[in-house]
Formats: sequence, structure tokens, C-alpha cells
Amino acid sequence: MTENKVIIFEKPGFQGLSLELTDSKSDMRVVDFQDAISSLRVIGQPWVAYEDTLFGGNYRIYEEGSYSSIDIDNKISSMKLISANLENPAIKFFEKPDYSGMSVVVKEEAILKYGILTNGGFSWQVLSGAWRMTDDSEDSPNAKVSIAGEQVSLYSKIALKKPVIYLRPLNPGKPNYTVNIQWDKKKVLSERVSQLDELIAMNKSNFVQKFTHTTGRDYTSSIEVQMSFGNETTIEVGATLSLKLVGELSTKLSHTISVQRGTTESTSSTVSTKVSIPVQVPAKTKLKINVMRKDVSYSIPVEIVIERNKVKKTEYATLTCRDGTDVTLSRHDEPIS
Repeated sequence: MTENKVIIFEKPGFQGLSLELTDSKSDMRVVDFQDAISSLRVIGQPWVAYEDTLFGGNYRIYEEGSYSSIDIDNKISSMKLISANLENPAIKFFEKPDYSGMSVVVKEEAILKYGILTNGGFSWQVLSGAWRMTDDSEDSPNAKVSIAGEQVSLYSKIALKKPVIYLRPLNPGKPNYTVNIQWDKKKVLSERVSQLDELIAMNKSNFVQKFTHTTGRDYTSSIEVQMSFGNETTIEVGATLSLKLVGELSTKLSHTISVQRGTTESTSSTVSTKVSIPVQVPAKTKLKINVMRKDVSYSIPVEIVIERNKVKKTEYATLTCRDGTDVTLSRHDEPIS
């Protein structure tokens, strides 16, 4: 489970004294870190850093990521964790104070003056999520935040000088994925045997002879893995899932394969199979050794548990594997005169 936390540092560049917080602090003096933060790292949900105690005064919003320096001049006296569920955000804006006049529901980043509220949002109700909003541009340092359940009857009540123009939902922290490959439900899709090599040794003598050409050969094979997700998946593009395949597809595979959600959702692993060749050929015998490889394709259902901000949900995918590491020998002895 990924825990929501912020790691604060005394100096820029993540240097000096540090402290890890997992819940809001209304007064940084109680943890001996008031006005002493110069850089920070956020893991999980966003945090809001305030200049004054009790979450007062000017503030800055920090979403998941690393900040080698901060733009609040070290003057941080309280910090608040945004604990609201940030998935499926929605906010309703009104063209006049006290939730009157025309209204619009916004579910994503928007510039209100380009829509039906040409003068911006005068009042609003946060239906879900948490929203960063300003009365001018996207990069304004004077952004304010409104959280699910809040109703603001007039923009000035959260210290904005003008109606809201630009807004965007705060991003939730990255989810944690737990993958359960249901090997007991594995189905064979196809099976094919092919010849990799043919080795011939001829012993025309009356005595057993050693096959001295070679005592073994290496054959390179591969395991290919492809993950197929449903059309309605909420797994983010770019997310990496670790698949523990050790001993399940091949005893020669000894590591975990990662599959990335996106345009390419497959990966392969190359393994080397050393085949021992018999070293003795009977008298008056032609020895033929065929090196064969069996390629088997499987389909396996996969259960993926997605956890973010202590909320869990389960999705399903299909894992298709082609295992070509089963290399065997067949021997044929033929008498010769």
C-alpha cells in the first residue's frame, strides 16, 4: 500500500534535516519545523503548505512529485493533507453570487471565460474532488483550493480579487497495483514442435568411440508475454505492472517481467538452454540427434487490485504467454555395415 505522505527538508535540493509527515499539522512548531522548509517530496495525495498556523494565510499546493525548492520563502507554519477522493472530480459554477444565474458543471481543466460564463465564476459548489483555481492565469502564484463539499457564495470569501477564470482538478497520487495471475485457470491456445538442429556422428569402427565434435550446445529461446486490458480499464497509460512468472512458465525463467500499459503491452525474455550431447557412439553405428523445441501458447486470466488513497477496486485482464524454452533431444541409432 502506498501511504500518503510528504517529506520536508531544511535546505534546498533535499538537503539538511528532514521530517516525514503522514497527516495534517496545524502548527509546525509541534514538530520543530516552523519556517524551516526549503524543499519537499510528496507521495500520494496533494498537500497544501500555509504561511500561518491553523491553515491560515497565503498557501501553495503541492501535488505528487519532488520540489527541490519551494516558492513560499520557507515560511510554512502549517500543512494540510488533501484527503478527499480525487477521482471523478466535478464542480458547479454560477454566473452570479449566492449560486444564482446561469450555471455550468465542470469535470476537467477549464478556462471559464471561454464558455458560457464569460465573466468567470462568481460562486460555486464542489461536487467531488479538489480544485485549484485562480482569477487570472494558469501559472498564477495566488491559486486557491476548494474541496468536495465546499460551497462558496462569492469568490472574495476565499481571498480571490475577481471571479474564477482558470481551474483544474488536483491530481490524485499514483495508484498501487497488486497483480494476481490465476495460473489454475491457464488454457493452452496452441502447441507446436520444431527442429532446431540435427547432429550426426558416424562410427564405422568395431569399437565404441567418443563423440568429440562437441559436448554441448547453447540454444537461445524466448518467453513472450502480452497483457490485454479491457476497454473500460482505469489503469493509467504508462503504468507498469510487475508479473512474477518464476517457475510458472519455465524453470529457466528466474526473474520478474514488467508489462507497461500503453501502445506496447508486451515484453519478452531470452533464455539460453544448454543441451548435453551424448559423448559415445556404438560400433558400426550412425548416430543422429535431433534438437527439438516445443512452443506453447497460453491464456491466463489476471486479477489486478488497484489501491489509491485507501480505496480499493478490482479489474481483470488477460495474459497471453508463448513459452519456447522447452528444448529436448531425440536420438536415433542406425546400424551400418
